[in-house]
Amino acid sequence: MWDILLSRQRWLWPLVVALLAAGAALAWDLRCEVREKLVDFIRREYPHASPRLRAELKKGECQ
Repeated sequence: MWDILLSRQRWLWPLVVALLAAGAALAWDLRCEVREKLVDFIRREYPHASPRLRAELKKGECQ
């Protein structure tokens, strides 16, 4: 069983996927596999949708 919740917030779109598995070890493996495949799918199919944060540092601020 699974469910997906997407809530839009300005520049961040949190994605929550609820999964069920027979045990804790299987749930962990499933969570990791689904997360990696979702990230791969989004990067491959929607490269423009990846969040980008930019910062402008003044000289001497980052040492």
